Amino acid sequence: MSWGKYIFRCSRRVHRYAGLVILLYGLIMGVSGVLLNHPALIGRVSLPVHLFPQRYTYENWNRMALRDVVFSAVEPATVYVGGKEGVWMSSDGGRHFTALTDGFPDQAYYFDTHCLLLSEGNTGRRLFAGTRSGLYFCDLDDPVWHRAQGRELRNEHVVDLVRVGNRIFAFTPSGCYTAAAALPHPVFRPHDLALPSPQKYRMSLFRFLLQLHSGSLLGLPGRLFVDLIGGAVIFLSLSGLYLWYAPRRRVKSSPQGKSRYLKCLYTHHVKVGIYSACFIIVITLTGMLIWKPVSSALRGYSIPASLLTAFPWADPWHESLFKAVYLPEDNRLLLTTLNGFFEGPAEGPGMFEQVPAAVPIQYVTVLKRLKKKQLLIGSFAEGLYTWDRSSNVITDPIGNHRNNRITAAAVRNETPVFWVGYRQGIVPFEGINTGVVSMPAKVARNGRVSLWGFLLRVHNGKLFRGFVHHYWWIVQIGGLVLLLATLSGTYDYLYRKGLFKRR
Repeated sequence: MSWGKYIFRCSRRVHRYAGLVILLYGLIMGVSGVLLNHPALIGRVSLPVHLFPQRYTYENWNRMALRDVVFSAVEPATVYVGGKEGVWMSSDGGRHFTALTDGFPDQAYYFDTHCLLLSEGNTGRRLFAGTRSGLYFCDLDDPVWHRAQGRELRNEHVVDLVRVGNRIFAFTPSGCYTAAAALPHPVFRPHDLALPSPQKYRMSLFRFLLQLHSGSLLGLPGRLFVDLIGGAVIFLSLSGLYLWYAPRRRVKSSPQGKSRYLKCLYTHHVKVGIYSACFIIVITLTGMLIWKPVSSALRGYSIPASLLTAFPWADPWHESLFKAVYLPEDNRLLLTTLNGFFEGPAEGPGMFEQVPAAVPIQYVTVLKRLKKKQLLIGSFAEGLYTWDRSSNVITDPIGNHRNNRITAAAVRNETPVFWVGYRQGIVPFEGINTGVVSMPAKVARNGRVSLWGFLLRVHNGKLFRGFVHHYWWIVQIGGLVLLLATLSGTYDYLYRKGLFKRR
């Protein structure tokens, strides 16, 4: 027996059994991946939080139930909080909260609030809320939410809000919009965040692989193509199951007495598999590389952005803005992005320049101004820091920061009050009395999780954390078996075509 035929026999067994082992995994990854690429299709579907394991319930404003908090300067006992469960108000210092829902979106994916801004002045008191579904505002004398006007801003994901003089700046992951704060119905228009040309910076390798995995590297056409490959994985999984469990399942090159349907299904299984094999391998490999433990090894690696100028996201603002803060002493804005810190003029013409910062942070969740030119900067992955911009000194105010996944922080009168951890919830800063900031029981009882959020936990394996301690190995092992099934199936096809046979 030749080596080619021996390898072919082994490859057939590998393809058959690896395909059976990976059947459910392929279906889950294919379906969840397609739906995650188009959140608008499932944004209106929500699930009660009590359907999830106990660790998914809210307690002490944890699990991003609180993303931002603002205090009233006019009424000291009034506080507003926003997060995954919408916007809540307390008029007694945080002892009791009331949900502000009139006019607000009622689906979990859309009322997820990322930022708040309280505007108090001679023209009245107004609260702004930036959500996944756009920017909303309400006059606090009549707390009914209205969607902020502006064709470009409509339905945009708003990640931060900043007040500069009499204007409101709304930041999305890809740009900035501004409007006069005193208008009864503010109209937000695009605001140019100019960059020097040519702008020299590097793109993190992690971000490149993530964009390649989802297809957003090429915008909507790229995502649709990845959806097509996801559909191919679903078809291959289902057709492979049928071909295996059919009464006469062994379909040979010249079958005798086989049903026409079975032969047709086998032919299409082979064609779809061979045409999509290369793309399945790329998508599977990128999915394995961007997840633990491999992703930790990628930290610090980057590629020159000059190699990617043909793509829309080569612009450092594209899907990379996180937080912004106004620096009144310099009348400038400081932005945090995936590509580092950028500083530029808050008003008038001028360029935004990249700022070297010693803060080891990406994916910023907190950016607050403190006294004496200090900034409080927090991240979901790297912890919480204070940055003294005058001396460029970095300090760790909470200690053991890598075990604390920061989701929010409260600052009152430029003094930090408490920080919020993903697991711990509200934790006061040392020596600070926060008073009582109680989470309403209805948040834990009636909390909801968007279907998009549920599928994300399925896709990355986090939903199975209670059953598998190192849950990320589900992605790694599943991806490895999927690669084996794809490569062995490709070898079988090429062998049958005579590529590896001796002449």
